[in-house]
Amino acid sequence: MAANISQIKTVTAQSFSLFVLTINRMLALAVFKKTKGTGSASNKALKTTPFARSDAFTRGGFAIMPHATAPLSLMLCIFIGFKGMFREFNLEDSSNIVALLNDSDVSKWTSHIPFPYTENDAISWLKKQENSLRKPLAIEIENKLVGCISYWHLDSLTTEVGYWIGKSFWGKGIATTAVSSLLDSTIFPTTPKVAAKVAAENIGSQRVLEKCGFKVDKKCRVEKSGKMIDAFFYIKTNT
Repeated sequence: MAANISQIKTVTAQSFSLFVLTINRMLALAVFKKTKGTGSASNKALKTTPFARSDAFTRGGFAIMPHATAPLSLMLCIFIGFKGMFREFNLEDSSNIVALLNDSDVSKWTSHIPFPYTENDAISWLKKQENSLRKPLAIEIENKLVGCISYWHLDSLTTEVGYWIGKSFWGKGIATTAVSSLLDSTIFPTTPKVAAKVAAENIGSQRVLEKCGFKVDKKCRVEKSGKMIDAFFYIKTNT
């Protein structure tokens, strides 16, 4: 009988947790629609929702609300912290990296990723990271690799960030959430400025940075496939 009671308690607790998460997801969706997306307005409104602490949205590694259509595990970042979605890469990721990067629509928005992208390319890149000054982190959702976000020192006052998301995961707010959460995390360097370069035609990535508080500092040129293309140099100043 004692075992049965214990099982009942476990199921009841799990059911209640799922109920709370479901209610918060519904409330988040309502707030998202009311505030028309992300940013300070939605963050302010989120602080009024039940079952949540205000610092979970502003200081706990989650500064910008995920897209309303994002997977449930992305919404769970509100409760478990976005760091749970970041991890280091390993050689076992090579085949999944190829599946994400062997796509011309992904490659064209990056400066160093070739197309076609092969298994050898992935393995070579993974091995180089052991001695690289860049810090690449795998972005996982529901235990599935969906992209990468990296950071490195540009100069003594500035840390630069870069990222890519697999095409099948575009439009779900993942990049915005990843950038915002990385910048708010304790692993990110506390430099006065954060920078990012974006191709002039990459409107989607520009919106990601702007939602995260970046502003265009100047026009610039970046190399892509041996050619120089127009780009924007974004800066976010830490206060």
